[in-house]
Amino acid sequence: MFDKILLAVDGSDHALHAARIAAEMARGMKPKEFRIVVSYDAIPVYLGEPNMQFAIDSRKKDAEEILDKAIKEIGSIPCEIHTEMIEGDPAAAIIEVAKYSRK
Repeated sequence: MFDKILLAVDGSDHALHAARIAAEMARGMKPKEFRIVVSYDAIPVYLGEPNMQFAIDSRKKDAEEILDKAIKEIGSIPCEIHTEMIEGDPAAAIIEVAKYSRK
């Protein structure tokens, strides 16, 4: 039915519930690809160094933790899993990944 599944997560309980449901769908439909996206807010350039780097590192660490939780919720599924952490507006990031994934 579906060749690809795109899951965007933000670490909330609702997102982790969506991850479990998407994994169930993947087990039943056996798509070719399952893509997980985490978006984090852009860092304002006015922070300057070293504050900017600290903020970047912190947001990336938070995004990695969210991604790890989602992967744990998904468990084993019968397809390739791709993950992405994107800086920027979540809605724009999801749309961009969806456009790229259609190719």
